[in-house]
Amino acid sequence: MEKWYVIVNPSSAFGTGLEQWKRIEPLLVQSNLSFQSSVSRHPGHILELAENAARQGFRHFIAVGGDGTVNELVNGLYKAGSLSKCIVATIPVGRGTDWAKTLGLDASHERSIQAILKGKTRMLDAAVAFIQGEDGTHERIFVNVAGLGYDAFVTERANRRRKKQTKGSYLFELFRCLLKYRSTMVSMVVDGVEQYHGKAFSMAVGNCKYNGGGMIPLPNADPQDGLLDVTVIGDVSKLDVLFNVYRMFDGTLLEHPKVAGFKGKEVEVNSSPEVKIEVDGEVIGQTPARFLIIPKALRAIIHEKES
Repeated sequence: MEKWYVIVNPSSAFGTGLEQWKRIEPLLVQSNLSFQSSVSRHPGHILELAENAARQGFRHFIAVGGDGTVNELVNGLYKAGSLSKCIVATIPVGRGTDWAKTLGLDASHERSIQAILKGKTRMLDAAVAFIQGEDGTHERIFVNVAGLGYDAFVTERANRRRKKQTKGSYLFELFRCLLKYRSTMVSMVVDGVEQYHGKAFSMAVGNCKYNGGGMIPLPNADPQDGLLDVTVIGDVSKLDVLFNVYRMFDGTLLEHPKVAGFKGKEVEVNSSPEVKIEVDGEVIGQTPARFLIIPKALRAIIHEKES
């Protein structure tokens, strides 16, 4: 029987990740799953734990946390050169569990564990981002969505208030930040062709539909099509944003006349001035940036609802 390596993020779920783990661990024991667990101690520790475990020979991993937990775990496996050799599962615990939603999972710990026991997997794409940081260009793998402009502006402020967050924190910041943010001149090239040049309010690049706790910035994204999806929200007014927020939740964002969608294998973004970029819910740098698809990058446990 394969042994799973479980990484727990105690900071997830508004700081209650460790409390939730105390409920999850007995369920794993009762399921007779063979596993070893570690609890992260500091930022970046999840990446270190995953990398070390992969180098020790582990090939089955469970992330107990949100999208940021999965992101660090995946980056650790990538750094160890083992990403495509591993199976990744998640027991969603956190504010942002959008990747789990793509896998068919919800807040039920029991259903997540049952999915792991059933062992149904799917090869999924990932992406790599090359983003400008304070100390040079950062390379970061991501499996869900990268946000630029207003998306990252909101995420950065929501994350600063992490200890005081509630389930509505991101949505609250979404409206509060409207008073401060201004659209930026952006140039975007997809597969060598300039597809957008002008003022842009916000952008998303990725291979899954959901981010921000259930929002749908990339309605046509498919994590198995070998392509990145891109959404550009043009120079919209604050009133336009307020009246069309519903489109971020019902999948109709691309129907707005000032929103455009694209697909490609490589996306380059420049802006003036620079704008912040978040990847899977964590702000990691600013423009200029380049994004590349990694087809069939990892194998993930999925949950298929019984008909």
